[in-house]
Amino acid sequence: MSTFTFSHEERHAVFTVHGEKCYLCGALIDLLTMEVDHVIPERLLKEPDTLRAVLHGYGLPEDFNLNSYANWMPACKPCNNKKRGRVFNPVPIVQIQLQMAAEKAPRAAALAAEAIQKQTVTKAINTIQRALTAGTFLNEILTQLQPMVALHVKAREPEMTGEPIRLAPGYIIEASAHLVIGPVTLKAEGTVVSPVIKPAADLRVGGATHQSEAEAVEGEREQPPPAGPPAV
Repeated sequence: MSTFTFSHEERHAVFTVHGEKCYLCGALIDLLTMEVDHVIPERLLKEPDTLRAVLHGYGLPEDFNLNSYANWMPACKPCNNKKRGRVFNPVPIVQIQLQMAAEKAPRAAALAAEAIQKQTVTKAINTIQRALTAGTFLNEILTQLQPMVALHVKAREPEMTGEPIRLAPGYIIEASAHLVIGPVTLKAEGTVVSPVIKPAADLRVGGATHQSEAEAVEGEREQPPPAGPPAV
């Protein structure tokens, strides 16, 4: 099990540059519950001889940093629990994953540095956690998340352009940041089931729920017809 403590910015960077998917099963993941996996297990830092042999098998230098973006990949919790501290055989697919991590490491580091400078990611995560604790998605939360959303949209992988941004289970923002989808149920593979789509102005504020236009029309239909003039 990893002993390294990842910052919100590091987690977001790994999540973003690797396409917001679990690198082991390919499922879509969300920012809050995703886990960062050490492809080469961190536990090997306590086993220098074994680590040296593993690095040699992968063709990596002896000073390869296990706690770096070159060894970090995003994973869903089920996959990461199955993998745990296992050392993969140096087969081509794992070497490709390490190569991809190394290629994207500079971009991940730059994204994390920008997020730290602007303090966008930590503020957004704190806002989401407060909303989850309160059990409601407040109307003003979208405004608070917009700086992080703007940073994220700019840094996304091309194949994720226009796709919803999965912040947490039940907290999904359209890439345009004009609509919020929630609450939703996420299947294990990360697909959305029966989403309730609401314009931002229709979300609950202070415990009250604004009616959408469709709800208002439906309510009007349910009203009984007005009484006629009194009999004379």
